[in-house]
Amino acid sequence: GFIVGCVIVYQILYSDVSDHLPEYATLMAMGYNLRSLLGVVAREGFILSIMGYIPAYVAGQALYALVRSSTKLPVEMSFSRASIIFCLILFMCMGSALAAMKKLADADPAEIFWWINECFKFKLIMKNINNNTLNISSLNHWYGHGEMRRHVLQSVSMEISPGEVVLLTGPSGCGK
Repeated sequence: GFIVGCVIVYQILYSDVSDHLPEYATLMAMGYNLRSLLGVVAREGFILSIMGYIPAYVAGQALYALVRSSTKLPVEMSFSRASIIFCLILFMCMGSALAAMKKLADADPAEIFWWINECFKFKLIMKNINNNTLNISSLNHWYGHGEMRRHVLQSVSMEISPGEVVLLTGPSGCGK
């Protein structure tokens, strides 16, 4: 049961990290250190251990009460037994969290953004002017192929100076 629990918790945490890898990469690119992001995964493991232990403890107490009333045997969940079980669940969840952290530790923001760029087939021409201003010229983006091809950006150009904040806004699904 312990190994099965480890595998299940690992799959939950690994899929969560994988699903949010672009967000983690964005946070790393913004300057968040890896240690704080690993702390997020560790907290998820801790929360899973608590959320798994509480219903199991309640179910265990109900089962002990059922056995006690049915058999008249003096069985009970002692504090030491409950503590040992909690420690095992915590160890299981934190061990699985450590294994899932490897995926996050291997995340490279440049690779994530390169992958996103390739997936959306952006044609972006950037050049650095005086090492201070980012100049974007002739940005084109489209969805589909052939007659179904739909341009969402055509020849977009802009300059972004140091200290400027640039936001892309629009309705959901418009291609931001």
